[in-house]
Amino acid sequence: MKTFNRSPRASPLAHEAFRGAHLAEFLNTPSDGPAHVRIAQIFEFERQLESLEPSSRAAGNLRRAINAHCAELRVIPWRWVDGWGWRPAPSIEPRGPVTAPFHVRVTPTFALELISQMASAHMLGRVRQCEVCQKWFFAANGKKVVCDNRCRSAKFKQADPTGFKEKRAADMREWRATLKGHPNLKRKKKPRR
Repeated sequence: MKTFNRSPRASPLAHEAFRGAHLAEFLNTPSDGPAHVRIAQIFEFERQLESLEPSSRAAGNLRRAINAHCAELRVIPWRWVDGWGWRPAPSIEPRGPVTAPFHVRVTPTFALELISQMASAHMLGRVRQCEVCQKWFFAANGKKVVCDNRCRSAKFKQADPTGFKEKRAADMREWRATLKGHPNLKRKKKPRR
């Protein structure tokens, strides 16, 4: 019997999907105070910072704004070689019980940690707001703009409910006519039994 050596490590995108899902969960929860609002602002600043040149004046202004928000949250910003990071000040928030098995409670400090990790991996742009329901989600691929199939079908219906069907029917009629006249695609007769 042949055995396969499978690595227990997950892919880097799987880690980012995990972080992105938890960050989206935090952003989707109703605001429970000024800490939540400040972290949402830090998230927006970090998204803007990803598109700027690190040595530009605008990037410096955004870093100063992030540091000001971190100071209000009692979080210590610190500089890595390849990016910015945060360390929580001691006893920033009480630890509560976990409500469900395998469920991670996303606290403001954990959300800041997720933001810093995803920003250093340049994956913060994948945490997006759904175009239909305005809910935050992690886009597994770069093209995704809606959170699930329900919103995808709602977006499709909003776009042009009758025009698409008519255009699709015309395209299929044209395709069938092309196939009918094509010399290499003639139907073969089935032999009779």
